[in-house]
Amino acid sequence: ENSSLPLSVFISDVGEQVYQVKFLANETVIWALAAAPYAFVWSNILVGNYELTAKAFNKTGDLLATSEIIKLTVEIQYNPIADAGKDITVTLPVESVIISGSGNDPDGGKVSFLWNELSGNNTLKLSNTDSKELVVSELVAGNYIFRLTVTDDEGNMANDEMILSV
Repeated sequence: ENSSLPLSVFISDVGEQVYQVKFLANETVIWALAAAPYAFVWSNILVGNYELTAKAFNKTGDLLATSEIIKLTVEIQYNPIADAGKDITVTLPVESVIISGSGNDPDGGKVSFLWNELSGNNTLKLSNTDSKELVVSELVAGNYIFRLTVTDDEGNMANDEMILSV
């Protein structure tokens, strides 16, 4: 997946007129501008480590100023995976049901779980809502939709839903 990053530089008091500003990543020119504002969007950035600088030049190509180096690391972030499990049908007088969900982070980080009842009569008792196994008790006839949200250690979220028919 490619990324984009807006870049800009403000040039002040370099002693003479700026003719061109070049933006560089690892000393390779990625963009050049001949007039202010000196700004653009760097697109299709590949995964890697970069040192970004901007250099201002006069009309004869002499270097007038160089910006500070900005270090940038571009990484791939994977969203977690959520699975609320298969739909379940139970017949009363069952007292409770355990809904078994699962989730993981493809890049190996820790995940947390959160269950919510999206539809139904909101009279069911929910236990272990922060676990991959939700306990639903005090069942009443009806159809209920539950959502499992999985959050990884970078704050990325995924969710999945299942239906409980009582």
